[in-house]
Amino acid sequence: MRILCWNCQGLGNPRTIHALSRLIASNDPQLFFLRETRLLDNEVESIKRQCLMHGCIRFNSNNRSNDLLLL
Repeated sequence: MRILCWNCQGLGNPRTIHALSRLIASNDPQLFFLRETRLLDNEVESIKRQCLMHGCIRFNSNNRSNDLLLL
């Protein structure tokens, strides 16, 4: 099983999302874990769609900087 883990920084930036998509395409992980996402719900859906990841589990905290995302 191939798993990628990334402590996010600048995930709202289109360049970062493009780099993330390339990373996923080149490594073909079964699971992709994002830490400290700082994303709103609609941003999570957009990233999931752009990275062609179908399933998503989000662990919300009271502070968005501590959110976790498993794709």
